[in-house]
Amino acid sequence: MPVKVRCRGCEKVLNAPDKARGKVVKCPKCGTKLKVPGGKQKVEAPASSGDSAEFLAGMNLDSLSLEDRHQKVCPYCASEMDEEDVICPSCGMNTQTGRMDAKIAKKKARRGPDPNEFYRKAWKDSWKFVFEQKGLAIRTGMYWTIYSVLNALSVFFLVKYATQIPLLVFWGSMTFITMMGIPGWWLFLALKIVDKSVHREKIQADRIHFDFFQSVALGLRMVIWPVVATFPFVFLAPFALGLMLPVALVHMTAKYTYRAWIFWEIGRVFLKNLGPSLYVVILGFVVNLPVAALGFGIAYFVGGNAFQSEPVNDLTGRIVTWVMELAGENPNPEGFIFWIAHSTLTFLAAIIVTAPLMFLAGFPAVFIMRVIGLMGMYNSRNLDLVNKIHVNTPATLGVRMLAFMVDMLLSPLATFIVTAEKKAIIVGQLINVAFIANMYYLGKETAGMIFGPIWIIYSWWMYFVVQESSNMRTTIGKDGFGVIVQCEDGKKMTLMQGTRRFFASLVTVATGFIGFLMVAVTPDKKALHDRLSKTVVVWRGDK
Repeated sequence: MPVKVRCRGCEKVLNAPDKARGKVVKCPKCGTKLKVPGGKQKVEAPASSGDSAEFLAGMNLDSLSLEDRHQKVCPYCASEMDEEDVICPSCGMNTQTGRMDAKIAKKKARRGPDPNEFYRKAWKDSWKFVFEQKGLAIRTGMYWTIYSVLNALSVFFLVKYATQIPLLVFWGSMTFITMMGIPGWWLFLALKIVDKSVHREKIQADRIHFDFFQSVALGLRMVIWPVVATFPFVFLAPFALGLMLPVALVHMTAKYTYRAWIFWEIGRVFLKNLGPSLYVVILGFVVNLPVAALGFGIAYFVGGNAFQSEPVNDLTGRIVTWVMELAGENPNPEGFIFWIAHSTLTFLAAIIVTAPLMFLAGFPAVFIMRVIGLMGMYNSRNLDLVNKIHVNTPATLGVRMLAFMVDMLLSPLATFIVTAEKKAIIVGQLINVAFIANMYYLGKETAGMIFGPIWIIYSWWMYFVVQESSNMRTTIGKDGFGVIVQCEDGKKMTLMQGTRRFFASLVTVATGFIGFLMVAVTPDKKALHDRLSKTVVVWRGDK
């Protein structure tokens, strides 16, 4: 019985004789190689007027030699193969075993992009992204110029004019704030680009807005991260900042970011992605070489601070002197007019000196942000990102330690930031007033000895107990990581149950925090004070 075969080249439906089953033949119309189904299976093809043709009907395969014997063809997909090929490059079938190659089968079964493609595409794709989003690079250079010049100005006034405590505090604070702005904007923009890249979404630059104080806050996070992430091995902080930051940035874009802050968690993920991480570091080093060269050149000729640079000050002083003499004024360096003109001109000179370096640095900065995003996209299966946690899953030791560190920093402010219990607020403010009043009547040392322990214990009690027994069931630190505290039956703690848990936690502290380490070795992840108070610390999770 003839077999209907549709030609892939000319779309003609051909009738092949039964004896052509299992053979590879050429279409008489266009010459495309066709694989005629073998066995007794009948391949149906929709008939179409003018498309059916008895091209192959009644043909003598032995005399016409329509079968192509000069080109090796895959018997499974009819694709051309080299003579030495055993595995078909098109379908991945092994022509000797009749099975699909194991590597190709694994690749086809893989969800998401091939991780090996990252090494090939990172360089070209990232530069393409930079030129498509060159506005972000230019804005980065502009913001960094502003922060750098303001920082240099703050340092200048701090060193030269801040002789009294109020001025020292003001210019010291301005120096710190402007210093944090540069890494803060880098982190802000990096999180945006990495997040969009990992989820394969388009960057909309017009929706990325600059916030001065948000950048400062993120800059503080950037400075704190390597210290927290390497705790208790803080001496590894420079290593973490240089090598583990790409992996940590991807985790900072996940729904649950705690792994980016825990040494053994981020360290394990880093080792699992050692190749891509080192590749990111190498690319970052290469693209920043021109920036480093320009920076060293400016530092050599101008110095680190344009406001304190002798060449800059000398040049601007000469210009002001020349202008004032031209105007018929006395160029007195101690005069107010000379000082104003000289300071203004030095400020403009600082911008001229700093801007080229900052604008140049903006392009490799955006480039490396995109590279990190591509690393996250191509290696998402190996990065162990946490985007979903089941409700009431016990919290691990690492996240509880992080939350505890944050809470201990905030607990002295409990009487000002905890507002869930009115009576507790009133008592807290009375203790504050009594403490301050007795400082004047009894002296600082006596008042500190009497009210100091009372104030500390009450602040801790108010911070932990009042917040954890509220409807939120969590403290500020725990809430930041998505963790809550509740009774073993899943109900909210009462104020009395929270108080029992608080004093039980003092027992844990008395054990040298060994009771806290029980979280790491017990199946239910309970600390000593959890067991004594019959409470649990769990993830709020995704409902």
